[in-house]
Formats: sequence, structure tokens, C-alpha cells
Amino acid sequence: MLIMAINFNGTLGKDFLINLFGVELTAVVIDMSSRNIKTIEAETFIGYNNLELIDFSNNLLETLPDGLLYGLLKLKFINLSYNRIQSFGKVFAEDLTRLRELDLSINNLTSISANSFIGLEVLDNLWLDENQIGTIEPNAFNGLTRLTNLRLSSNRIVSIETDTFKYLSNLITLDLSSNQIATIQPNSFKALTNLKELDLRSNPLPSNINWSEIVNPGVQVLV
Repeated sequence: MLIMAINFNGTLGKDFLINLFGVELTAVVIDMSSRNIKTIEAETFIGYNNLELIDFSNNLLETLPDGLLYGLLKLKFINLSYNRIQSFGKVFAEDLTRLRELDLSINNLTSISANSFIGLEVLDNLWLDENQIGTIEPNAFNGLTRLTNLRLSSNRIVSIETDTFKYLSNLITLDLSSNQIATIQPNSFKALTNLKELDLRSNPLPSNINWSEIVNPGVQVLV
């Protein structure tokens, strides 16, 4: 696998990648971490259909244009941590049918919209920790039927609704620690039939919660 470290400052566009690569690659990891990239043009990756891993971590990105990842059917890993991303539209609603891990931790996300990840049917790991997420819309995790690990720690979530995680039947670990969760609706985690660990530490939870109404037997609840 060929690894290319791209030293760049500013706006990343298609012409830049064409001039850099010049040839079609059969498998590629592109490392764009720590390059002070502020914006990415939607057409940047058109034609680069063999990408398997993209690392944009530790940059200055605030938004991601729709269509950015269109056609990248071999993509397995995306690292967008340590940016300033406030929203990502429908970027991850594309048919990224091989994507296994998506890291959006340590950004400025405030909400997760419905069907945000609808095209990620084999995603295993989703990292959303250390953002400012206070709102998770119904159907936000629609389509993530293979997801096994979800981190939402260190956000601003105040309550858990019954249907928030209803699509995540294969989830094994769920980290909701260090939020502002004060209420959890009955049956909120009952649909998570494979859940093994639920981390709710460092939340202002009431002491009289009836856990049998909230989680299935056998789940390790950390409070």
C-alpha cells in the first residue's frame, strides 16, 4: 500500500491532487493531517476511486461539502478528528459500503441530523466524542445496523429518548460519559440486544433509576 504525506496549506482542490499524483493508484492511504487545510472542494476526490484511508486530522476544517466522498467505494477509514467541523450535511449519506471506521471526535458539532450516516451499512466504529452535541434527531443513526462501538462522551447531551439508538442492534459498547444527562426514558437501550457495556459516568443522573426498565439484563452499566 502506498502512503503519501501531503504538505499543504489552505484550500484542497482537485487540481492539486491531479498534479501531485498524475497516475492511477490501485490502493492508497492519503495522510493530510496537520496541514492547515481550511476548506476542501467537493470535486477533490473525483476519479480517485481506490482510496482506502483518508486522514484529515488536526486541520482547520469547519464544513464538508456534499458529494466530497462520492464514488469512493473502497474507502475503509476516515479520520477527521481535531478539526473545527460544525456540520457535515449529507457527506456520509453516500454509498460508502466498505467504510469501517469514522472518527469525528474533537470537533465543534452541535447536533446529529436524521439519516446522517444512512450509507454506512458496514461501519463498525463511530467516534463523536469531545464535540458540543446537544441534539440527536430521531433516525440520526438510521442505517448503522452493523455498528459495534459508539463514543458520544464529553458532549452536551441532556436526555436520552426511547428511539435515539433504536437502529443499533449490533452495538456492543456505548460511551455517553461526561455529558449532562439527567433523564433517560424507559426502554431507551432495550433495542440494543448485543450491548455489553454502557458508560454513563460523570452525568447528573438521579439515584433512583430503575435500570431494569432501561437496559437489558447482562449489560454492564458504568455510573
